[in-house]
Amino acid sequence: MIVGEMKIGKYSIKTPAVCGAVRSNSVEGMKKIVKRAFEEGADLVELRVDTLKNTAGLDGLLKTKNPIILTNRPKREGGEFKGSESERVKILLDGIKLKVPCVDLELSTPVNLRKEVISKARKSGVAVIMSYHNFSKTPGVADLEKIAKEMEKTDCDMIKIVTNLNQFNDTFNVLEFLAKNQTKVPVPVIAFVMGKGGLISRFIAPMLGSPLVYAAADAKTAPGQLDVKTTRRMLKELTPKKVQD
Repeated sequence: MIVGEMKIGKYSIKTPAVCGAVRSNSVEGMKKIVKRAFEEGADLVELRVDTLKNTAGLDGLLKTKNPIILTNRPKREGGEFKGSESERVKILLDGIKLKVPCVDLELSTPVNLRKEVISKARKSGVAVIMSYHNFSKTPGVADLEKIAKEMEKTDCDMIKIVTNLNQFNDTFNVLEFLAKNQTKVPVPVIAFVMGKGGLISRFIAPMLGSPLVYAAADAKTAPGQLDVKTTRRMLKELTPKKVQD
């Protein structure tokens, strides 16, 4: 287990960190899940605001004093947001105005909107995770490297590559990619495979330098997620005793 520290906005978080993925159809529901996630051992939370039916009161939630990642995932990458790209990105930009610690932005976002988010995030001291999700397959190692290089050029703070398991070798592809590129890419790399068969990748990835392990704070946001408590316990078991002490 590679132990270090990551910067999320004004927060410095010990890694590997447990990120509780929060989804709910109401802001009040999200508030309750966020509270429980931190009580159960999450180091930070990801707010999947694409699952909200109404965003009334969202500003108050975004002003929380806890480290959060603001995510508004489009359908094409496994999310539930139904509006236009401009409407979707506006929610991220509104969060940046409120100085949320971090936003997650998909590489597939139109370039002009992508540049606007990153530019405004830079000016506000907000971290940006550039993400890529593939729910149909896991590309080969060479293709994953190309995707990482494209993401790196966006001037983001971290990159996140998540793929779907179709065959056992898919897990090895992602882990080999991590092992070869974690030190080559100038920003931290989060990478794992979705699905029950890819579960092991979520816990081997931190041994290869991946700074975050996503866990379900309530309902799962991706196939193969474990709950926050279980994820925290497993990371503790895998972390060397000297580091824990």
